[in-house]
Amino acid sequence: MGLLSGLRSMLGSENRTFHYRCLACDTAFESPNPVMAEVTCPECRATRIRSIAAPEA
Repeated sequence: MGLLSGLRSMLGSENRTFHYRCLACDTAFESPNPVMAEVTCPECRATRIRSIAAPEA
């Protein structure tokens, strides 16, 4: 196991999801992409989104 993969498994970043809300249609969604500039809304394809806190389980 390499150093980078060891750190990823310790930090749990391999399956991390990020939570967003679309400012155009108000849809809340998840994405594996942490870079907001690269994320589009799955409903309306808008790029005006905001990061939101993860919903409580």
